[in-house]
Formats: sequence, C-alpha cells, structure tokens
Amino acid sequence: MTKMFNIAAVLPHGLVVLFELDGEDVIGLITGYKNGKYEVYTERDRNVELNASRLTSYQLQGPTAQSSSAERRSYLAELRSSILSKSESVNLQELWEVASTEQKEYTERELAELAFASVSPIELIAIKHSLLTERTFFKRGKIGFLPRSEDDIVQIRRTQEAVARKRSERQSVISTLKERISGTLTPLEGSATYHIESLQELALHGDSADLSRKKDAIELVQAIKAELNLELRGDLHEQAHAILVKSRVWPQRQSLPLLRHGVPTTFKAEILAAIEQLPRVPNSSVSYRDCRALEVLTIDDEKTLDIDDGLSVEPTIDGYRFGIHVTDVSSFLEQGSLLDTVGCQRATSIYCPDVSVHMLPPELSEQRLSLLPGEERFALSLFITTDRNYKIISWEFSPTIICSKRRLTYDEVDDLLENEEETLLALYNLASSHEAERYRLGGIRISKREALVQVNSDDSLTLQVIDDASAARNLVSETMIIYNRLAAKLCAQSEIALPFRGQEPPDSQTEPQLPPGPALDYALRVRLKRSSVGSQPARHYTLGIPCYTQATSPLRRYLDLCTQRQLISAVATGAPAYSRDEIDHLISITEPPLSRAQAASREARRFWYLAYLEDRKRSNDVIAGTIVRLDEGRGVSVELDEVFQSFTVKGVRSATLGQTISLKIAKVDPFGEYIRLDPV
Repeated sequence: MTKMFNIAAVLPHGLVVLFELDGEDVIGLITGYKNGKYEVYTERDRNVELNASRLTSYQLQGPTAQSSSAERRSYLAELRSSILSKSESVNLQELWEVASTEQKEYTERELAELAFASVSPIELIAIKHSLLTERTFFKRGKIGFLPRSEDDIVQIRRTQEAVARKRSERQSVISTLKERISGTLTPLEGSATYHIESLQELALHGDSADLSRKKDAIELVQAIKAELNLELRGDLHEQAHAILVKSRVWPQRQSLPLLRHGVPTTFKAEILAAIEQLPRVPNSSVSYRDCRALEVLTIDDEKTLDIDDGLSVEPTIDGYRFGIHVTDVSSFLEQGSLLDTVGCQRATSIYCPDVSVHMLPPELSEQRLSLLPGEERFALSLFITTDRNYKIISWEFSPTIICSKRRLTYDEVDDLLENEEETLLALYNLASSHEAERYRLGGIRISKREALVQVNSDDSLTLQVIDDASAARNLVSETMIIYNRLAAKLCAQSEIALPFRGQEPPDSQTEPQLPPGPALDYALRVRLKRSSVGSQPARHYTLGIPCYTQATSPLRRYLDLCTQRQLISAVATGAPAYSRDEIDHLISITEPPLSRAQAASREARRFWYLAYLEDRKRSNDVIAGTIVRLDEGRGVSVELDEVFQSFTVKGVRSATLGQTISLKIAKVDPFGEYIRLDPV
C-alpha cells in the first residue's frame, strides 16, 4: 500500500522516497531530519531538504546513512533502471480501455493491479512513472488518476502531433540555418518560411511582436543558440537579428524600416498580369494633339528610370512657347481597376539607398509610361506663351502625343548652362522669372543641404551631395511649380475639386537673429507649419502661391495621378472626373499608406546615414558640425557637415547656436538607431 508519511520517526534512514519536481518523478534516499524537513539524497547526486507532504514512500529500503555516496548513487541508478524496464512493459492504452469502463478515480495500487499480475514497490513506482510520463490517457485526481474521455484523448493526440511536427520542422530549420552559416546557401522553403518569418517578426518588433509568433521565435532562438553553440549578445530581438544575418537570410546591412512598417516591396502575379491587358492607346474620347515633332528633353538623376516629366522650348516672334509635359498615366489606369487600386493602396514610391519601392510596377513606371528617349508617349502638356522677358502672357493644358529626344542629367544641364546652351538657358530664365515673381508675392527660400548615401556594388558606402541651389535643379523644380500652380488655378477658377496643398504662415514673423548658415536655415525651417491637403484651394505660405496642387509625378504619387485624371476630364469635357466628396475620400484613404511610407523612408535614410558614419568611425577622423539647437538638459543638436543630418551631442560647454565644433564618433549602432558623438 502506498503510504504518505508526516511523522519524522516513521521515516528511517535509507528509505526510498519519491517526489515530483517540474512534473517529473525523482527518486531519493532519506539521510536525515532537520528543522522540520527531511534530508534526501537524490538520484541526481544532490542533497535536498523537503517537507514530509512532498514525499511518497513505497516501503522500499535502500542503503543506510552509513553507506558511501558511491553506494547510494549505484543503488539509485539500478533502481531507476528496474523502474524504467518495468514501466516499458505498461501499455497505457490497454490499461485505459479496461479502466475507462468505470468512471471513477483509481489509486496507483488499483492501476498497478490492472497492469501487472502482482504489485511490488517497483511496480507501484513504475506505474506512477508511466502515468506522469505519458499523460494522454489519464489525468491527475485528488488521490490518484482518472481515465480521460475519448474526446480528450483525440484532442491531446492532435496537440501532440502538432508539437511533434513543429519540433521536427524546427529541427529542420536549425539544420538549414547551420548549413547557411557554414557557407552552403540551402534554400528556405516550405515550413521553414513560417519559422524564418517568426524570427524576422521578433527581430523587427521585439516586445511588440505578434504574441503567437514571438513565443515560437524565442524558443527557436534558444534552440539555435544551444545546438549551434552561438554566443549572441543583446536582447532577444537583437539575437534574432544576429541569427538572420549570420545565416545570410538578411544582408549584413539590411535596412529594416520597410519591413518593420509592412511596406510591400514586390507585386503579385495577378497585378503584373493586368499590365498585359492594358490598351496601347488610352480608352477615352479625349483628343490628343500630335506634338511628336517637339524637341522634348528630360532632366533627372543618372539612375532614374521612372521619368514623369519633360520640357520643350519653341521661339516665337515675340518671345517663347514653353512646354511642360507630364506622362499620361490616368488614361491608361481605369478608375477602380486592379492597377489603380494598387496605386491607391501604396500611395507613393519610396527611394532608399539599397532599394526602390515603386507605386506602380516597374513594367509601367520605368518602361511603358516612362518618358524614355525615342519612345512615343501620351501626355498632359502645359503650353506657356511668354514675351521676350519671360513674362507669361497665356497658357493652356492639352492632351498630347510626344517623343522625348534627349535625356539629360543634372550635371550635364549645369555644364550646358555654363556654356549658355540656348534651349536650356531659355528654360532657366523662365524658371528664374517665375521664382522672382513668387518671392514678390511673399514666397521664401530656405536652403537645405542634403547628402544621399549610395550603396556601391562592393557594398561600400559613398555620399552624393545634392546642391539644391544648382541651376539645373532649380530649373526643374521651378518649372514643376509652374505646372502645379496653373493646374490648381485652372480647377479653382472652374470650382473643380482637387487635392489642393496649402500651408499657413508661421505663428511668428520675426526673423531669427542668426548669421547665415545651418543654424539659421534650421531655425527658419522648424518654425514653418506643416503643409496640408484638402479639396478647397488654400494659400501656400512658403511658395507664395494663392493655390497649389501636385500633378507632375503621376508615376510616383497616387494623388498626382488623381489630379491628372481630374485635369484631363476638365480640359476634355469641362466636367470633373471626381466630385468634391470623392476627392475628400481619396485624401483620407491615402493618408495612412503615405504616413507609413514617409516614416519608413525617413527611418531608412537615417539607418544609412548611421551606417556611413559607422564606416567613418573606423578611420578615427574628426568630423565637424554646427550647433543648430540648444536642448536644455539634453545636450545640443549638431548638424554634421558630411551628412547634413542633426544628432544630439552631450558634454559641449558654453554652446551657442551657429558654433562650429569638432567631434569624434564614439559609438554607432545603425540597427539600434544609436550614435554617440563626443566633443574633441
């Protein structure tokens, strides 16, 4: 009979006892009694102190207290072997089939009697071991064990199968990652995809990761560390990131913001298939003017392929006729079609140093609808007639067919302007004249130095400094402002709704008292209010324009595409394609993906700035910067000369705005979005 002992005198030295630890049975020998607890030597070669209530004795006597540890250890090992051997002979399913005929709770002795022909201490311990090890058929009761119901057994088996399958899948993933770490890029296929995505979820979101995947990922991280003997530092999300990099699932420098914000970077097969169904000419009754003879040129960065706009110049008797041509996207993408919906869901293209994420598939944005040289394209053109002093006399929008003759880069245009190339000089003079007019109307110009990180083919990083004051960039930006300004004016005069852009003036009109330079530019920028988008015309403070919209990038911005659709309808029929309520709805539904894309783009750019500075740290050079903000109690904000980005610096004494200081890069962690700059 199984007996629980609570009186110290009853339990002699050397008595075999059983107790549970973490759901498992552990065998031990009584070696003493002290302070109300029994001293027990366990089969794990440890001495523990336990209350009598935790001990079960089967009246089996082992070596006494005078025996050596080796004797006790040997005895317990042989006893365990005997128990396991006896336990293996127990068929719990057959035992359940017999026991389940009565819905009652069975003692260990009763179950042992059903399982064995005789009942000995070894058999009692063996039956308990079996019941604790395999819990499919019986569950714990108050004094013994209860047979489970058939439904419970089916559910438990399903769970066990799922756990076994998961364990097998996890082991397969670990083996695959081990091969990848050792240099063999074994494909990650099938069920491995789920586990890798769980690791990515943990690496991207840390404590905010999806709970179900977070648990799986943490278990996988621990299993990988143990089996592959990896020493990984940092929090669990940092360890998950390290595993993904070591196994080359992610590159050494993987910009994570696009993944973290859930920005789609590819297009599904059905979206690409929809391109093949597009017509070669617009499905509309719009009449397109044949302007293929015009000498249209485009100006973009060297690597740009999604070319939205082109320019042309024709001398007239009294001045010039300028053309600003924007590729017609809206006439090919039927409103509400699959491709139109995709554009709406993405809202904008995103350009990062390591990847470009297009609003529309590259087959459209970089090929069929891009203003590539020598290719005929449909466009919505703005024609402007000026006098010889570049004063605008008249203007009109017209659907056209054009063919770009020249593709120029900004650097090429700057060189040609220095040599006073006639066409470009006329365009530059138009831009300068219009800019001067805007300033007379209250527009302002605030300089913003910019440097773009470029990832080279050998994974090295370099900087491309953007001169926003260059003649070529000013020419392009100002001609686009002209197009957008007159598009807004046309619709405002006709009371046609658009996604109008406005900006209220700053609360204070007082100019900051700072010398010219980064600190003044920063002070002027931060006082500006954010621009807004609405279906009613509104003045734009910085541009100095009564009403404004954006219509020159329909390949890259969905609201530009909608504006173009509205303009073409207004020009061709006099009626809008959208009501004001529909424009308000479009503004509303594109705001979330726009915010997501802007946040991802901003974070990605900062990541690459930090990655560049991480490389600069290795050279141990001093880097200069200008103090642009004083953060009381937190240090100062310094705009670094090389990357033109601001970072917080502590330990600067007697700091003043506009002060130039020298800094050492002490520590950089691009993935942790952290940098420490120390004053020299």
